[in-house]
Amino acid sequence: MLKKPSLYDDFKDARREVNNNSSTQKDKTPGYKKGYSSYNPYEVFSKKYMDFENTVDTFNARDLMFYFRETARKAGIKYVIPSMQKDTSLFKRMLNDYTPAEICLMIRFIFESDQVYFVKKSTTPGIFTTRWLNTIYNDAQLWDAGEDYLPCRKKPARKLVREYTEDNIKPGVGKWV
Repeated sequence: MLKKPSLYDDFKDARREVNNNSSTQKDKTPGYKKGYSSYNPYEVFSKKYMDFENTVDTFNARDLMFYFRETARKAGIKYVIPSMQKDTSLFKRMLNDYTPAEICLMIRFIFESDQVYFVKKSTTPGIFTTRWLNTIYNDAQLWDAGEDYLPCRKKPARKLVREYTEDNIKPGVGKWV
């Protein structure tokens, strides 16, 4: 006795045909690759970095993070990106107030100038979140223009003013001398 095809069997057969057609369609599509994509953000950055002068204005937050690492390496400092997400978000916030060229200038200033207020070996992108940001920006502008940038500028020493002089010292019981 022959078994009658059920609705369930018809559904399974139809499903098999759809799955077979869709997989063969993808395989025949030009440019289709199975597996992971070949997108590598560092390769994208390195192409931009090769033509830095013309592409600096197209840098995004991730490119700036890689630029920080490359500039540190040129200065002889091994910088490993500990948290890509944190550093990228920091540079993304900076892009709201500064152009990519200005941020790159500040990064170059930190590693290539004679500034003395940061230890270059322990410098991270986190310094751009501190109150030093305005100082870095202003000094980087002076350094780039070759103007009166003094890396070791110090504030003048404050003159110590005493409340007493040699003439008005009167030692007494219970008084501080």
